[in-house]
Amino acid sequence: MARSKLTKKERDEKQKEKNRIKQQKRRSDPHKKNVEQMKNTERRRKCRKNEEVRAIEQAKNTERRKESREDVALREVEQAKDSERRRKAEKC
Repeated sequence: MARSKLTKKERDEKQKEKNRIKQQKRRSDPHKKNVEQMKNTERRRKCRKNEEVRAIEQAKNTERRKESREDVALREVEQAKDSERRRKAEKC
């Protein structure tokens, strides 16, 4: 066996010790904690801004699609009128 197996109790104690050390480090450096909070806040702000921009772009795209559908419908009507005029002109 490469490494000795620890009992569950020993593993738990080791993990608690690691967590305690991490907690102490966090408490000992308040500047680092503030920097982390600022980074998180900035990240959330950017995310919100990106979501807003995405929503605006989506609305614009929807509007463009709607306009293009209307343009296609108008074009079809114009083509129908033109073909009708041609038929009348051919009959005469």
